[in-house]
Amino acid sequence: MPLKDLLLVIGKDTEAGELYTLELARLSGAALTVTSSGAVPSLPAFIRSELPSDLLDHMREDVESTARAALEGFAKRAPEVGVTVETVIPDISRGDVTGEVSRLARYFDVTVL
Repeated sequence: MPLKDLLLVIGKDTEAGELYTLELARLSGAALTVTSSGAVPSLPAFIRSELPSDLLDHMREDVESTARAALEGFAKRAPEVGVTVETVIPDISRGDVTGEVSRLARYFDVTVL
């Protein structure tokens, strides 16, 4: 079965997977979509209730901006090896990045973590 659609999940220390997936996409001619595994820390309710109301919003914004920067950086490097990339920013508002990535992965032939 030929590979047509690849999903790459990037995060901290995923350079080896990034290089592998770029080469796999180049060799197979597959479309490559990349997303991030960054997540807002999950805090128990008793801790969240004690935090200032805007602190979690700032934490979420920080995670989103870090993920966006990583995805944009990867998308800029990919054309150097002849691969075009689509980026997908996961919805982290609910704090369930694993669920978001799992749902997304169902639409691809291969997911590289």
